[in-house]
Amino acid sequence: MPATREPKLEPTLDEYAAFHGMFCFPTTASRCISSFSSPPLFMPSFAARSSTTFLNYKANYLNLATYYLLVILSLTGLSSLLNLTTTIAAVEHNPSKVGTEALELDSKPLHPAIVAHLDSIGDGPVSLKRRFEYHFPLALSLRVVMLHFSATDKASGEERLHLVEVYETFRRLKSD
Repeated sequence: MPATREPKLEPTLDEYAAFHGMFCFPTTASRCISSFSSPPLFMPSFAARSSTTFLNYKANYLNLATYYLLVILSLTGLSSLLNLTTTIAAVEHNPSKVGTEALELDSKPLHPAIVAHLDSIGDGPVSLKRRFEYHFPLALSLRVVMLHFSATDKASGEERLHLVEVYETFRRLKSD
């Protein structure tokens, strides 16, 4: 009897939150990394507002070693270990109800060319699936927004997931 391949389970929202919060076990990090279908775009906020600059910020080598290197060298992991990291958002989005505010950082929108780029890499139109936002005070007061975009592969019908990370440093969180 031929072995049937079990469907690959996507990480949970909590697993992605731990991964993006830079404080997770290697098994969780590995599951999250392998869930992305294309190299992540990891860019400073000025590049996220440019029509061409963002292409210079593809992270072609995201793997377990580079993830933990980033956790250690950026001090984001230490910030989370010491419970200093603030989770601003960790939410699932209904693609049919996503407002443009979900694609903004400080009320400035992500450049449409970034979404168009994701549309063009083979899957068809993408939609926002998840949004995460963190403030890491030990890491140069780093603020990061992580966006998960999904698309359905036309050939296989499987979901493909893309990651866009936008960061700013030396910022103060706005008080409520």
